[in-house]
Order: sequence, then C-alpha cells, then structure tokens
Amino acid sequence: MINLKEVKNIAELSYINFDEEEIKQYTQELSKIMDFFTVLKKIDTQDVEPLLGSSELEDVTFEDRPKACFNSDSIIERVPEKQDRYIKTRAVFN
Repeated sequence: MINLKEVKNIAELSYINFDEEEIKQYTQELSKIMDFFTVLKKIDTQDVEPLLGSSELEDVTFEDRPKACFNSDSIIERVPEKQDRYIKTRAVFN
C-alpha cells in the first residue's frame, strides 16, 4: 500500500504540483495498481517460456538506391514569386 507521503515524494521528484485532494486520489489509484502487481507475483511462471515478441512478423526494409531528384533550377523557375535563387514567401515573423 502506498501512503500519502510516498505520493507527495513521487510528485516532488517529478516536479508535479498536486493539491491535497489529488494526492489522496493518486494514493488510492497507485495503491490499487501496486495491489495488482502483488497478485501477479503469486502466479507460477516457472514452466512458461519467455516471449521475445508478440508476433512472427519481421521488419521489412528496402535497399537504398540513388535516384533522380528535383532540379532546383526547374523548381525556382515555376514559382510565382522569386528573388535571385530564392523563393519568396509571406513573412513568418514580424
């Protein structure tokens, strides 16, 4: 069972400010979670094989291959507003 002092300590270490009502609420909730782990500890897993993955799926990767890319000159030629070799856009900052 987790007590109020432990929840206050956890909150302080996490830089979280809780009022007294929230501390009481989280004390109850965390106690329930810890009780569940106590139940799990009682389960006999001696003959259970460790699970290394949840499925038989494998990652699919593709080989990197060089390919043609856009020519910056052709892009700049097509924009409505430009200045020298730069594309003009509306101001982002004042």
